[in-house]
Amino acid sequence: MQGLVMGIGLGLAAAACACTLLAALASAIAGARRRRQAPDARAPMPAVSVLKPLCGHEPGLYQQLHSICVQDYPNFQIVLGLQNPHDSALPAVRLLKYQFDALDIDCVIDATRHGANAKVSNLINMLPRCRHDLLVMADSDIQVPPDYLARVLAPLADPTVGLVTCP
Repeated sequence: MQGLVMGIGLGLAAAACACTLLAALASAIAGARRRRQAPDARAPMPAVSVLKPLCGHEPGLYQQLHSICVQDYPNFQIVLGLQNPHDSALPAVRLLKYQFDALDIDCVIDATRHGANAKVSNLINMLPRCRHDLLVMADSDIQVPPDYLARVLAPLADPTVGLVTCP
């Protein structure tokens, strides 16, 4: 009886090892297939509207907004949103628009509230000014590298991807 139990135990262990091996093999094949189907880096880069909701002047605001203006990306619009015409972020917005007058930068000042969340209301107020189908929403307190838009939008070249998030 003891030999039978030991035989069953060894059989179950072998089956578990085989399943693990098959799962690892399937994962490797799927990864290789995905790499082969990676989007072409030379594919046209779609136009995008970047929404930056603002509320007050915060440390480094101008540098953070400046970083989105110097993107190594061919076609993008920046939509800056404020809810108060006297917001302390406005001087940084004016300086940005002056220094990057060749860029497509819009500023929306609209106090309309859509529910309880001020940032969501700000984003909703900015939407009518967006000229492109693709949207990137980025908080005002992040500074991004020059390839930010290219990296964030690259996964969207895959038709099975509809949303990208950056934690």
